This record gives sequence, structure tokens and C-alpha cells, in this order.
Amino acid sequence: MTAKMNQVMSELETLSASEKGMIAQYLIASLDNREDKNSTEQWAELSKNRYESLVSGEVQPVSWDKIKQNILG
Repeated sequence: MTAKMNQVMSELETLSASEKGMIAQYLIASLDNREDKNSTEQWAELSKNRYESLVSGEVQPVSWDKIKQNILG
């Protein structure tokens, strides 16, 4: 490792778990900063369709507690 990397690693050891988590999120996000326009449009369309299904009554909402209960038993 470079001297700078050793310094950063040493300083990371002094941070709280919460601070380390925030840095991890930042590092992961910084690895891929490309925007895939096609996937963004697809997510927008999917979100719109799901919202319309809820509003129309075609589907019923399910609470997060119910989902967890179904998954975890």
C-alpha cells in the first residue's frame, strides 16, 4: 500500500461504526457514477405502473410487517 493509503486506513480505525458506514456508502457510490438512461426510464415506467395499479384498486398494498412475516415465518 502507498503511504497515503496507510494513513487513510489508520484514520479509519478511529471512526465510529456509523461513520465507517457512511464512508462505505460513499465509496461504493463513487465506484460507478454512470447513469444508465435506459434503466432509469424503465424504473420510472415500472413505478408509474405500480402506482396506477394501487390507485385503481387492481392490487392491494401489503405492509412491511406482513412481508417480513411471510418471508421469515
